[in-house]
Amino acid sequence: MKEDVVVFYQTLKSTRMHAYLTMRALSVQLGIPENTYQNWERKRCLPSPERMKLLLQRFPDQAEELEREYMEVKLRDPREEFRKMLKAAMDQLEEASRAE
Repeated sequence: MKEDVVVFYQTLKSTRMHAYLTMRALSVQLGIPENTYQNWERKRCLPSPERMKLLLQRFPDQAEELEREYMEVKLRDPREEFRKMLKAAMDQLEEASRAE
């Protein structure tokens, strides 16, 4: 991963730590499995938009920074482009099957 992309994960961790929360405590507050949150901090995956919204609500003072960095990661993640292409293809297939 590029250095600028890693910033989101560092900000996520430092935001949690500045709130004196463990990963477990924060995951409970967000209503998500602990391993889901751990995967975010360990750079295994990104929060879904719905779960990112929960994070932004939990940390309103850091919301702007977290959201900006999150979007930078999403724009640089080649998997995101693949997902978009796959979804578009699936949508086209679904439309074609409806037309028949």
